[in-house]
Amino acid sequence: LKRAGLEDNKAMTSPELNDGLVFYVDIFFKLTTDRLHEMGPIPTMTILNFSNYYEFDQEEENDLLFFMRAMDNTFLEHVAAENKKKINKKQ
Repeated sequence: LKRAGLEDNKAMTSPELNDGLVFYVDIFFKLTTDRLHEMGPIPTMTILNFSNYYEFDQEEENDLLFFMRAMDNTFLEHVAAENKKKINKKQ
C-alpha cells in the first residue's frame, strides 16, 4: 500500500471482511506486483495462471476473475484520483 500512496487510507488498510473475502484480498496483493506498468490492470493471464497453478475449478476461476477485476478497478480509480489531487496541488 505504501508504494501506491495508500498507507494513510484506513478504509484500504483495515477493512472488516469475512474470512472468505480475506482470501481474495490476499491474492490481490500478491498479483498486483505483476502489473505491466503502475496504472495498468493486473494482466488477465496473471490471474488465470494463478488459478491454473492452484487448480481452481471453473466456478472458482470465475469468482477469482470477478473479485480481482472488481478490486483492481477500484484500486486503479483510487490511485488515479490520488494522482489527480497531487497534480492539482502542484498547479
